[in-house]
Amino acid sequence: MIEIYQIFINRRGLNSIEFEDPEIEIEVSPDEERIVEFLLVNYGTPTHVNLSVSDELKENVRILKENPYVKYEEVVPALVTGNDEELRGELIVTTGYGAHRSSVPLIIRGEGHRKERRVEVSQTPQFSFRKEVNESESQREHLLLRFSRSLRVLKYLAVIFIILSALYFLLPVFEELSFSPESMLARPAFWGAYLLSSFLTYLLVETLKAVYPEVGR
Repeated sequence: MIEIYQIFINRRGLNSIEFEDPEIEIEVSPDEERIVEFLLVNYGTPTHVNLSVSDELKENVRILKENPYVKYEEVVPALVTGNDEELRGELIVTTGYGAHRSSVPLIIRGEGHRKERRVEVSQTPQFSFRKEVNESESQREHLLLRFSRSLRVLKYLAVIFIILSALYFLLPVFEELSFSPESMLARPAFWGAYLLSSFLTYLLVETLKAVYPEVGR
């Protein structure tokens, strides 16, 4: 049976680290190997966590996933090799890219010499935490969607305002233009109005593409 040791991340604050056990004792016969697992439970935003052991245990404990990315929960297996003598060292956990570091005593004993392990079972099922996180993310996505839609409406209204303002200032120019094609083409005001209207049309089309991506498809 593979034993699992829990480590809690971000439960008491940003990058905080807590161990379920005050010390970890692993029982394995000399020259034999066994797998143990460390269950990382993250109560905050997704983060990278680094696991390692002190120098006294490096020849007997090999962490198989030293730098996992923990979103909710992540299992980190470790391969432990037994020794003729009892080995004592530390399991070291680092978060925040080295900003926070904590450790717990790690002891490797021969079979039959380990103390009885007391495990405190949480009254709250583990899936409830994951459910709360998912609900929080769903609410956040809903708010972002509403904000995005409001921003699109504001952009559209801003474009309409710009066009109406331009037309208001261009009315005197159009009134000065005669209906004779030759005289209209000879007037610089006509070409100025033409270029401005073309630019406003281009601006409107590009804005609609940005606001409604399906328009540009």
